[in-house]
Amino acid sequence: MKAEIFSIGTELLLGNVVDTNSQFIAEQCAALGIQVYHMQTLGDNPTRVREAFQEALSHVDMIIATGGLGPTTDDLTKEMAMEAMGQKGAIHEETYARLKEQFNYEEDRIQNNIKQAIFPSNAYVLKNDRGTAPGCILLQDGKYIVLLPGPPHEMIGVFEEFKSWYLKSFKQDHLYSKTLRFTGIGESDLNALMKDLFEQRNPSIAPYAKPQEVTLRVTAFSHDAQDGLALVNEGVRQVQERVGQYIYGFDNDTLARTIFRFLQQQNLSIATAESLTGGAVAAELVEVEGISEVYKGSIVAYQDEVKERFLHVSRETLEKHSAVSRECLEEMLIGICKATSAKIGLATTGYAGPTGDVGHVWIGVRINGVNQVKELQIHGQRTQIIRRTVRQVLTLLWNVLKSVSRETIE
Repeated sequence: MKAEIFSIGTELLLGNVVDTNSQFIAEQCAALGIQVYHMQTLGDNPTRVREAFQEALSHVDMIIATGGLGPTTDDLTKEMAMEAMGQKGAIHEETYARLKEQFNYEEDRIQNNIKQAIFPSNAYVLKNDRGTAPGCILLQDGKYIVLLPGPPHEMIGVFEEFKSWYLKSFKQDHLYSKTLRFTGIGESDLNALMKDLFEQRNPSIAPYAKPQEVTLRVTAFSHDAQDGLALVNEGVRQVQERVGQYIYGFDNDTLARTIFRFLQQQNLSIATAESLTGGAVAAELVEVEGISEVYKGSIVAYQDEVKERFLHVSRETLEKHSAVSRECLEEMLIGICKATSAKIGLATTGYAGPTGDVGHVWIGVRINGVNQVKELQIHGQRTQIIRRTVRQVLTLLWNVLKSVSRETIE
């Protein structure tokens, strides 16, 4: 199955909205075995949208489009798709009944949204439990146009409806998959180590790079659930044999959540001292539910006088070595552990600009009275430097935690 992805909405072309839908759909299509040949973004221009549908249908089997399914006059994606396929629409009774319920049987509101209940007679309607605009699948001469709502949280839910339909319609086998999450290794290095495994088909192993993170997805198709899961587990085993030391979790895990689980199991406490990152490390940790069991707190010491007063960094150290130095970081680590009685301390300091050696960063972890410190040169703009520093210090912490056990931590 060859496919093209459309993102429709003038707000996308103006840069007012970031298109995350195409990335999600492309990843999902890869897992389903749908080959995406092209992506394009279109404004709310009916003629261009219709012509784009017609042109794409000449060389692919399926178009998956998001956006333009709402009730307003510029929401014309469905109408242009029907024109491209030479189809007419009529009220879909089941959708119309749902629409009336959603708008509490208020006639004016129902009529203002009634276009969302109009579909060709042979369309497969995709329910939208998160909004009012359903998706649909249009069929003509072996070609398919899949229409999904634009808001990402609605699109994801409706895509699940499409996925179920697709697997029933085109796959006798069921899909099984597991995502492996990595830290401490870049995309190019991972690809070099795994290149030959990426060529196998069942299970398939495919890389997905995201900001600050690389993931692999192991996917298998099988009639039997047990066999399918066994194929996935075999793929996971192959990956672990080569790069298992970089895997921190699976599926919906985050690095912060993985660290939390370790600290929770080992009954360990942690605190953070932040200069460069200004509380971003703390923010990453406190996104994890239950983190209060292990997280003591944070001291954001941006100015030198705060480092002196609350973390007891000496004036001599600051004058002789500066706030961006190993010596300063070491004293920050000692200070945060003393201030909070935490068994583990994290600290960051560095230059994010506009002055100084921009991207020069120090990070560290303190366990058992010993500091483990790392010097980095991080490239990018201010926000990128901060985000990458957060990832680096959590990666350093995770690597340190893997090498110790509860018995060795005082």
